[in-house]
Amino acid sequence: MGNRIRELRKNKKLTLKEASSALKEYGLPITADTLSKYERGDREPKLETWKKLANFFGVSVSYLQGIQSNYTQRDVFRILNNNYFNSDNNLYDIHEILEEVFTFSPDIPRLDSLFSRDEIKKFTTNVQKYWQKYFSFLANHVLIQDFYNSPISPQRDILLKECIFNLLEEHVILITETTLSKRYEDNLQDFIDTFDSYMMYETRFGNKQDIISLTDALIKEAKKFKKDIKNLPDSNVKVRPKSFLNEFYFNNYDEMLNYAKNKAKTCKPNKEIF
Repeated sequence: MGNRIRELRKNKKLTLKEASSALKEYGLPITADTLSKYERGDREPKLETWKKLANFFGVSVSYLQGIQSNYTQRDVFRILNNNYFNSDNNLYDIHEILEEVFTFSPDIPRLDSLFSRDEIKKFTTNVQKYWQKYFSFLANHVLIQDFYNSPISPQRDILLKECIFNLLEEHVILITETTLSKRYEDNLQDFIDTFDSYMMYETRFGNKQDIISLTDALIKEAKKFKKDIKNLPDSNVKVRPKSFLNEFYFNNYDEMLNYAKNKAKTCKPNKEIF
């Protein structure tokens, strides 16, 4: 199979001329004609050029050359690095969840406090060592290691990104755990999740007595939880975070209640769209 230069250029939505200009700014002066010859295989780049092209596209040299290779830790760090500065506003936003990791992990310095933007964009060896030092817990996770037996592909890149996001989210939940949060997750969270699922069903296909019984059961469990935490230590958080797992947060109970009431009034589905 041929090299993947054209494929990766297209993924970046760059014309040959645009890619040539971007590469020139990146420190690799290549004309559009030369780049076209590289893509067709009419001309072979030197090894140093392969390396610079691979760094520009954020992939390994072997992947860029079209050599079938499996994922490595470098690919995990590549995805983290590529999403460090920018949010892509999708369901698995690596940038946003990384922001929370830094917020709740004072022992992890921010990447841009140690390296210039240019070094980060070039994914230099020292930048890769940073990711290795502070995020090896992610790269060594058993779910990530499953990818190391799989050949690199754009489709698997998407799956790997989703896996990275989910594991970072779990990490944020773990490092922010308190005695109160653990007791809630152990004793009430599953019940509330189950209640919500059953209530979606019963309010459509059940009867009022079933709904009342379910509500009474939830109140009973909530009272047990309330009693259970009375003697537990408070969390004593001095500064409440501005965001947590991309969810709304409230300074007090009244704010939460008002938000819930307003949402109930304004978020009803428009039946005209169905």
